[in-house]
Amino acid sequence: MNRNKKPTRTLTLIGLTVLATVVVRGATAEVSRVSLNGTVAETIKAQEVKDSQWFAYDVEMEPGNGMPCCYQRDGEAKCELDKKGKYYGGINKGKLGDSKNLTVYLKKERGGIARLLSVGDACKVESNGISVTYLEKVSQKESLLFLDDLMVKSDHDASPNNVKHAALASIAWHKGKKAHQLLEEYSKGNDTKYRKQAIFWLGQARNKAGYHSLNDILQESKRTLSDKKKAIFALSENSYPKSVDKLIALAKKHENKTLRAEALFWLANKNAPKALSTIQTVIAKENSKYVLEKAVFALSQVESDDAWKLLLAYAKQHSKTVVREKAIFWLSQNKERNALPVLMEIAEGKDARKVRESAVFSISQLDKEYATKGLIQLIKNDNPKFIKQKAIFWLGQSDEPEALDYFASVLAKH
Repeated sequence: MNRNKKPTRTLTLIGLTVLATVVVRGATAEVSRVSLNGTVAETIKAQEVKDSQWFAYDVEMEPGNGMPCCYQRDGEAKCELDKKGKYYGGINKGKLGDSKNLTVYLKKERGGIARLLSVGDACKVESNGISVTYLEKVSQKESLLFLDDLMVKSDHDASPNNVKHAALASIAWHKGKKAHQLLEEYSKGNDTKYRKQAIFWLGQARNKAGYHSLNDILQESKRTLSDKKKAIFALSENSYPKSVDKLIALAKKHENKTLRAEALFWLANKNAPKALSTIQTVIAKENSKYVLEKAVFALSQVESDDAWKLLLAYAKQHSKTVVREKAIFWLSQNKERNALPVLMEIAEGKDARKVRESAVFSISQLDKEYATKGLIQLIKNDNPKFIKQKAIFWLGQSDEPEALDYFASVLAKH
């Protein structure tokens, strides 16, 4: 809805309600405008709803959250009332700019609120002929009271889980300290599902304040390991620059090995500029086998030529066996690059038997074309019996025509 241009009124006043034909985010629909009479919930309850009715209102949106909307694979951004989009959220951060206002759409049925949809002010919402009752001059406080009320209801009444999740996201997108305080309260709640969702939104939507809240969670001794892992993921989603520095510090120094590994993974997944150097530092100094395994995996997730070269180097030679074996394996999982030459070199080299067998297995994990070619070559070449046996075993697991033809030719000779 273009709120800068007043709609042409086509009908007369009916009590406090003004009916008009307007464009709701790009689609023609009948829109009723009502002023608040009490709370949001009380105003909605006062309207006559036979089966179902959509309501909407605007509030200010927290900066730095792009444009919450529904997205299609082709990049089109639009939502439709009574139709769920395949993808939904503020996923276009930094591309189309921040929405200044958030419009909250509510579907009221006899049992209560059946659906909730929050979108940025540039998101097109098509009503497809559905009438919408627009609540005017809803304050941030009144909106948050209403959404908080949806959250506190039990699963047995009119607020199903999908509405609660939508309400929590909407709270996170509201501008102001009160919204942040509510989100922090939910991040400490007893319901694990919503507690973790709230932790996520602290990172995703709350910028600098969210960074500090997540930092507090990581320092609280009473917090569960699961909550702290969620907080590390949320840090990786946070836009405040110090979040990356915090992930680096956690990866290098945190006393808990699980959280060190978690920080490494999300640092790599974020493709942060310092991810590669941090992984190198950790691998050089780390003693925990668990963290070393996770560090090599994290390295395999960094999308750069330098990361690939480092993985190759670790596979060829490293003083820690676990690093070599994991590097050898993760080489085979990169479907964008050809690791066969290096894996063949290791399998046919002079390393320890365990390392060479790891290379044979990794060759079997390559794309079928490369795997079949490599395994057959290992069998044909002048390799030790244990290499040939491993290659035969893994080739036998393949249904590639070339593998079947090879075995047929071998049997024909005997």
